[in-house]
Amino acid sequence: MKAKILISICLFVSCVCCQNSINAQEPRPDKVYEAAQLDSLFFEFFKMDGRDINYPERNILQKFQSQFPNAYDIEWETRNNLYSVDFEIGRIDYTALYDQQANLLLYKYDIPRSAIPAAVKKAYAPQYGGIFWRIEDAEKIVTAHGTIYKIEFEKGEQEAVVYYNADGTVAKNYIRY
Repeated sequence: MKAKILISICLFVSCVCCQNSINAQEPRPDKVYEAAQLDSLFFEFFKMDGRDINYPERNILQKFQSQFPNAYDIEWETRNNLYSVDFEIGRIDYTALYDQQANLLLYKYDIPRSAIPAAVKKAYAPQYGGIFWRIEDAEKIVTAHGTIYKIEFEKGEQEAVVYYNADGTVAKNYIRY
């Protein structure tokens, strides 16, 4: 019985510590581009095929390691002078995007439905909140210009992807990620 209690306490402490290390991973992206410029960069980046690389340039790698010190399962890709890195922290999938000067342009990570802000839930409820639509995936995207929530909805064969600002307004002409 004592062993079960000790194991339960250890699991609880490790979960709390893991969650704290995940929450500590909130670097602020660099504000070197205006929102419209970022939109154009992202569009160009994702319309081309990328090239897998082992490591980016040293300055980019050092900045990434300082901003996401607990990252593991790291995979780099480059295209059009931008660098994308997929990685995990805890059991959460992340992607970050850097330019050649090692500026962090954005990062995104998967979030559970419970982490979607109330304003966003209220915004999608009239159109996607019924019993027919379900949330397939939710992501938090952090840029220097604010936080965006990407919500993927599914209803049978239909799918919808909507980007919301944190206040629940639809983000127009933003990230095509």
